[in-house]
Amino acid sequence: MYLGGDESLTSRAWIDRNVRTGRGPLGALYPPKTWTAPNPHSALKEGDTPSWFYFLPNGLGDPEHPDWGGWGGRFRRARGRFYSDAEDQVGPVRDARATVWRWREAFQNDFAARMDWCVAAGRKGANHPPVAVLNGGQTRSVASGATVRLSARGSSDPDGDTLSYRWFYYSEPGGGQGSLDLREASRADLAFPAPAVAAPADLHVILEVTDSGVPALRAWRRAIVRVSK
Repeated sequence: MYLGGDESLTSRAWIDRNVRTGRGPLGALYPPKTWTAPNPHSALKEGDTPSWFYFLPNGLGDPEHPDWGGWGGRFRRARGRFYSDAEDQVGPVRDARATVWRWREAFQNDFAARMDWCVAAGRKGANHPPVAVLNGGQTRSVASGATVRLSARGSSDPDGDTLSYRWFYYSEPGGGQGSLDLREASRADLAFPAPAVAAPADLHVILEVTDSGVPALRAWRRAIVRVSK
């Protein structure tokens, strides 16, 4: 929760700016020091928080599929019903902590927005997450070489903010097979050819919708593209 990635987002300065100052009596009670080695800032440990992230319906994770990944991390089946930490590759880093910190900017912005809700004078006084729409449902089946078409049209924001879109291939949940050329990854509509696969494969394509509010908030939808030979 607090190690790896951009650790400035878990600092005492971040807590003071976004939680403890000007956010009412609840924010003022947030502990400024929760030191546990090797916490670099001796603050914002929140070590068990990822376990609860699976209950937040942000469209990314699914508690029935811990191997899919989300704010609470990603896990692999070790034996029976026991799952252990999996690893994600984020830039040059590959480790288990990356399965959580890759989402840190988003979940810390969500934390900051919730603290704003504590003191906002009505709904218009704070930002709220957008609503992401994935047309055609979560799962679709295609053959290698066929064109896959995905659309986020109909996504909206309750505050009327401008939306931006990002599509990306989350390779690890599907076993890391191949790569996808997502050239239209910043548009509401996406089209790409299904890659050649050695065996039937599930490819996880993530839609991320971000609003223009402060702090910027995000919502996701996951498309699972089942590719046959």
